[in-house]
This record gives sequence, C-alpha cells and structure tokens, in this order.
Amino acid sequence: MLGNLKISCPFKEKGCDEIMLLENHDNHLIKCRFNKKLCKNCECEILDDHNCVRSLLEANKYLKQDLNTELVKSEILSRKLHDLKLENENFLQTLQNLSNSSPLDSRILSKV
Repeated sequence: MLGNLKISCPFKEKGCDEIMLLENHDNHLIKCRFNKKLCKNCECEILDDHNCVRSLLEANKYLKQDLNTELVKSEILSRKLHDLKLENENFLQTLQNLSNSSPLDSRILSKV
C-alpha cells in the first residue's frame, strides 16, 4: 500500500518536477539529472572522467568571462554617470543664467 504513495523528487528545489510512486524513488534518484555529485576536493560536478585541475580551470575561464562582462558594464555605467553629471551642471548653469537675466525669474527660480 505504501508503494502506491506518490512523492516528489527530493531534488525538486534544484528543478526536478518528477512525481513518482514511492516504490520507484530509489531508481529515480540514480537517474535524476538534478542529482549532481560534487567532488569533495574541488566542489565541481563529478563527471565520468573527473579531473579537479581541468574542472577548476574550466570554472575559472567562465568566471573570467563573467568578470570581463561586468567590467565592461561598469565602464559603460561610469561613462553614463559622467555624462549625466555634465548635463546636470549645464542645466544648473542655464538656470543660473536665466535667474540673472530677469528679477521675476530670479524669485521663482530661487524656490526651486
């Protein structure tokens, strides 16, 4: 009777949506693609031909690519910030020029 009980895969949080009979649980765990084994030395996923050095070099390569992408994004944002600061300075200067040109405008702009 318990063998007919339906349960979710214990790796549901990792993405497995499989719902199985309790009696099929052990077989599913062996085959589940979300049941990744990690090496206790390098903490990389263990594949059939696991090599810690090769795995870490591969992970390092992807991290360097991610870092370079983030550095490019940071540089773009820095340029945009610089441009916005210049635009703000120009705007403030324009306001100042307007306030100097008319006494009425000066009273209004002083409240801004």
